Amino acid sequence: MNWGIARDELRIYIAGVFTNTSSVAWKDTEFDCRFFDANGVMIDAGTGFNRVTINPNDDAAFRVSITPTAATNSYASFKISVSHARNSKSWF
Repeated sequence: MNWGIARDELRIYIAGVFTNTSSVAWKDTEFDCRFFDANGVMIDAGTGFNRVTINPNDDAAFRVSITPTAATNSYASFKISVSHARNSKSWF
């Protein structure tokens, strides 16, 4: 989790690697991002998107950007998970 400025506004950037353990290639991944204070209380949440395609049994790097709504010194940790991805062979 890193802080930065984009288009004159403060942003949180989360970068990492995710692994596709299924037998289907996935694309257009949506991430559920939850942010917690030092006591483990959720203080913010957001959705991030990544246009990467990840093949079966492979991994890919990603980066999502979230606009924070709490004070910057409140963010102690985060949890990120894939909430949606499309089958790369589907039409929609």
